[in-house]
Amino acid sequence: MNKSGCSLAELKELAHGNIGGVLIKRSKLAPAADEKFERIAATWIGVSEEDLKNVVASSASKRKKKPGVVVLAIGANKAEIVRAVVSRGLVSELFVDQELATKLAELCGLDPKPEVRAP
Repeated sequence: MNKSGCSLAELKELAHGNIGGVLIKRSKLAPAADEKFERIAATWIGVSEEDLKNVVASSASKRKKKPGVVVLAIGANKAEIVRAVVSRGLVSELFVDQELATKLAELCGLDPKPEVRAP
């Protein structure tokens, strides 16, 4: 058990992972699991998912030319969390390795075309 009152296994059932310390809740949680996630997330005193969305939105303005939320992720094991944060609009720029790009393509139902490689 950690300070949140749940085990790492329980936390993995509730969240995809985190970005910048912000827990990213799994979609379609049962009401009791959703409540538990919200109790855990409420203990966080750092940035929020809404804060990340605001940074991304601000960086999209061509006048401001801000970097936004830049994510560098390596390894296919990061595919689930990367897909979740991108789909929620929490990323301005994403850099991944070939292994992760292939896994993301598979998760999205795309042909990963392994013969096509980035320079």
